[in-house]
Amino acid sequence: MSSGPVVGVDVQSIAEVESSLRTFGLQYVNRLFDPEDIVRIRTYPSTAPAYLAGRFAAREAVLKLLEMDDAIASWHDVRIKESHPMALEVVLTNRCMIRARQRGIAVIHLGIDYAGSMAIAVAVADVADADREELE
Repeated sequence: MSSGPVVGVDVQSIAEVESSLRTFGLQYVNRLFDPEDIVRIRTYPSTAPAYLAGRFAAREAVLKLLEMDDAIASWHDVRIKESHPMALEVVLTNRCMIRARQRGIAVIHLGIDYAGSMAIAVAVADVADADREELE
């Protein structure tokens, strides 16, 4: 693989998340989201479906960028943190962190936006051949 940017994109229906919240409740939330996400939706319950749809799309976008074969097993290896207002930080652990190192990815930039009933996330990173070669 040559060096340069890589991109992952995902779109998630807010209504689909809202339906899952109604149907599965805390089981759905605990299975797919981080403790920080849970605190956020308890603090702002009226925005929970949109917020969780954005976080869902963000994790999927990162997993696509990393080209993870088993996305479900890696779901909790991607954490989305708010480093300060209006700025998101991607924190990788376990298999996702190893995969990022293998691909020569040090930093992943992430954006989440909303359009009507959809949440969209775009993850972008630079792949550095020199870094990847040192790890192989």
